[in-house]
Amino acid sequence: GALAAIIQHFFIQKKIPVFTFPFIIITWVCVFALHQLTQIPPSAAVAASIEPVDYDDFLTCTNAFGEVIFQGGVLSGVIFFIAVFISSPVAALYGFLGAILGSYVSHMHGEP
Repeated sequence: GALAAIIQHFFIQKKIPVFTFPFIIITWVCVFALHQLTQIPPSAAVAASIEPVDYDDFLTCTNAFGEVIFQGGVLSGVIFFIAVFISSPVAALYGFLGAILGSYVSHMHGEP
């Protein structure tokens, strides 16, 4: 958390909006490091079978906005999108395009 805050502070000083990027990067670095440097096995949740939910494309994208704030629901995604859109329409549209791209790649590879 502290390292993500330092990275976030750097980007704030440079006036570059990165949103959750520092947290995500630090999380993936930690996951990679734990996998490479320790003998800790993956949790049982990783091996659990997941039944895909068959959302239509619009609902999948709005659900993605909700997941950013740890609220994996369509309604929370719509509310979060509206809030971001009010603050910065361009950022909301970029986020929506990212959600569309992520949903497309996920569906093409059969991932939930």
